[in-house]
Amino acid sequence: MKVVSQLALAILFLVGCSRPAEPDGLVLSTLNDDIRAEKTISLQAYTTFNWDRVYIFQPYIPESVIREDTGTDIKFPHSDSEGHCLLLFTRQGQAPKAIEVQRIRADFSRLYRKEGYSRDEAIFNVIVDKSPIQNWWHLERKQ
Repeated sequence: MKVVSQLALAILFLVGCSRPAEPDGLVLSTLNDDIRAEKTISLQAYTTFNWDRVYIFQPYIPESVIREDTGTDIKFPHSDSEGHCLLLFTRQGQAPKAIEVQRIRADFSRLYRKEGYSRDEAIFNVIVDKSPIQNWWHLERKQ
């Protein structure tokens, strides 16, 4: 019985210490850690699904712009809030996957580009605005 208990504990420890993808396929916990460490962010390292282009939309973007840029009708539930950006991943122009990211975790709001970013282009630097109240982590395109 003691061996079974120890084995169960070891499995729980290993599962608890791994960083599985969140249900949307974006590994936000690792992304957040790397942003806080001010590492270069390559989006392909934080996704568990196939994609070839990502479109990044800032708060208050009209759904008509999303449709015009991507050719898809995707809802951006928090588009009327300062608090979220929308990352829309596509594969061969199909099967869009939309993920809202809280700006307090990672601010993608300065990265809108009509044509989006290919996997190879979706590499960003972290810029930290330091404040006595709260730091803010912006991402900007790596040149």
